[in-house]
Amino acid sequence: MFRPSRSLAFLMVALSVGSVATAVGAGPAVTRWEPVGLTGNGGMFAPAISPIDPLLMMLNCDMSGAYLTRDGGTNWTMIRQSQLRSSTRCRPAFHPTDRRIIFAAQAGEGMKVSHDEGVHWSPVAGAPGDLCGEIAIDPGHPDRMMAGDAHSVSDRKSTRL
Repeated sequence: MFRPSRSLAFLMVALSVGSVATAVGAGPAVTRWEPVGLTGNGGMFAPAISPIDPLLMMLNCDMSGAYLTRDGGTNWTMIRQSQLRSSTRCRPAFHPTDRRIIFAAQAGEGMKVSHDEGVHWSPVAGAPGDLCGEIAIDPGHPDRMMAGDAHSVSDRKSTRL
């Protein structure tokens, strides 16, 4: 069972100041929040943490940027918009057994998948158009995924695309 280090106990997105912060302390013993890496004047939304590697995280910003960190938030890399335009309305999902696979909403245009930890992205055929909420993958049955838009929820039987 994974037990997060004190700097990874929680991930918080501070929308008003446009920075990402982690909790120092664990559970109810959190003593303060400290900014990590990515800061600015825009809003940051839909943070996601890999269930396999808690140092691997992704978040979306309100100016169409999507960002990945592989070191727990100290350094962030913007995903090229030619590969993925972020969606502030839908939380990305990391595959529960293969750390290289990430699913994310393509702003208003369905879903994309990366098989190389977010470097390259390709469309997921048949995904709902304007995703909102989150993309969910069943950790006990990783071949099952659910995603929804404002009108319905879709179920997909294979996350191995």
